[in-house]
Amino acid sequence: RDLDVGEVVLRCAPISVALDDKELHRRCSRCTDELPDPDRSAICAKCKIARFCANCAVEPDTAQDHDGECWALQVLHGGRGHGFRDQLLSQAGGLPAESSTAMTRLAVRLLAVRTRHRQGLEPLPLLDPSADDPDAPAVAHDVWPDVEELDPQSDLNLEDVLTKLPEDISEDILGGANMVSLLAPTKARCHRNEVLRLVLRIRLNSMALLPEERVRAATGSNESFAWDDLGTGLYPSGAMFNHSCEPNCLWFMDRGVLVVETLKRVEANKELTIAYLPVSRRCDVDVGGRRARLLREFGFACLCERCERELPGYYDAAANAKLPSTRSQSGEVMRQAGEVQEPPTKRRGRQRRTRFSAKSTRPPPSASPANSLSQQQPQQQQHQQKQ
Repeated sequence: RDLDVGEVVLRCAPISVALDDKELHRRCSRCTDELPDPDRSAICAKCKIARFCANCAVEPDTAQDHDGECWALQVLHGGRGHGFRDQLLSQAGGLPAESSTAMTRLAVRLLAVRTRHRQGLEPLPLLDPSADDPDAPAVAHDVWPDVEELDPQSDLNLEDVLTKLPEDISEDILGGANMVSLLAPTKARCHRNEVLRLVLRIRLNSMALLPEERVRAATGSNESFAWDDLGTGLYPSGAMFNHSCEPNCLWFMDRGVLVVETLKRVEANKELTIAYLPVSRRCDVDVGGRRARLLREFGFACLCERCERELPGYYDAAANAKLPSTRSQSGEVMRQAGEVQEPPTKRRGRQRRTRFSAKSTRPPPSASPANSLSQQQPQQQQHQQKQ
């Protein structure tokens, strides 16, 4: 059927999310909602870093959901003592770049989700923030088999995916797999290729936790809007949307739940698309720079309707410009300079990339047991808040 402007086409709970470092003190680590009084909120008694809102603190699933991340927080943020922390991180080559550990912690959390699935245990669904609204569309809950549908799906195409990415990003991903292996709980350990495949899936398919009010303010504006992501999460259903530089849908997060709604009227049977990266700013007017950014971040050269429309003029203005070849959805090859790139399938990516960084291939250490929640005041160093 035809869709009107502003219709919600998807509400999807994440397989898992991880808050950015600076948000750990002021947001709930489960639903990502902002805490009204962080210093009085429930805090994990073991890592003394993760905090939880009043609703999530009393949910029995919250402690289990946090187990996978608790050990990583203790190590990455010094909860296990600086001597132990420094020793472990020296094996891994140091903290993740940009001093943000969100993607590393997300991978560790997802290994715990994988372990629960393989043990035959039920998933730990996120609370529906709009459960009291009878008119709100139901929230879709993806499960681990949905993650396994994302690229790369086998060892055979691991190398293929890596070779399509820039060398520094490939090395970054390989190092990230080492870091995740070092931080994974004992019961969640698996073959290195499994860890590498998971890190690649996160790199290509994860979605930034974007606040609704800022996304709406930036949509359709020619001004430069900038904000820090709240964190990152994996939403397999959301990852199935293809990119367009002229999308007909926008997306944002509502207390951890991904919401996709139409930006314009969409005729029946027309594909729904989103923007993997901001494409309405002044810096994105140039089609060459826009496509180069997408190629670097996601390994494909965009050939959406907007790019097809703007490319002839781009070459007229810059006859010596070199862009990689692309292949359209129908398989028709555009003969440009460089190597042929296939458009991605079942891939998504972050709005702002947080790099992994690690070098070691040594086996991971033992991990901590399950944690508990308490109402006590934290003693850890307060994270600097960026307004």
